[in-house]
Amino acid sequence: MEKMLTPENDHPAGLGFQVEKIDSMTTLIFHAGGDPGFRTEFILIPEKEQGVVVMTNAWEHQVQPLAVKVLDLMAGNNETDWFTFYYGSTWKIIREYSIEVAITKIKEFVIKNGFDNFHPSILNQHGSLLQDLGRTADAVRIKALNIEFYPKIFQLYNILAELYIDLGDTLNAKLCYEQSIAIEPENNISVERLKILDLKD
Repeated sequence: MEKMLTPENDHPAGLGFQVEKIDSMTTLIFHAGGDPGFRTEFILIPEKEQGVVVMTNAWEHQVQPLAVKVLDLMAGNNETDWFTFYYGSTWKIIREYSIEVAITKIKEFVIKNGFDNFHPSILNQHGSLLQDLGRTADAVRIKALNIEFYPKIFQLYNILAELYIDLGDTLNAKLCYEQSIAIEPENNISVERLKILDLKD
């Protein structure tokens, strides 16, 4: 057991377990895994004699935020974890409704609970999950909604452009790259990819 939990060659991993020293008094020992159909998370804090195991019949999203939230509650931290709250709630909406209805409900939900507590990576991750599930057209709608929420983040236009390219929609991809460059002229990635699309035309 000692060997399993001993980091090797300055790499923060033992034999099957990640080992991370948070401070002089706290060590995290953890491992996550999954295959299509399930995901798991395992976290131990030996010094506190605490641990959490999460097992889900779901492949679509990470379960680490749930495990971390349980550890926070065990430590007496009852503050609202807004990222986890919004992440879980908005993904539930996407799973339960058509994409058109989901977009309307997400807008209403975010306005009701406070936009200041929202984060652009939430819808970005949802869009990536939808793409992994073969729902690229729905992913486009969710990432477009993200731009509606955060119109000044040039990277979001780049991400949406890549989705349009996957769908064979070079016109909208070019429009996204152009908007990205308008916001951030030093955005070399968009400049180069726009050149490539122009050459293909």
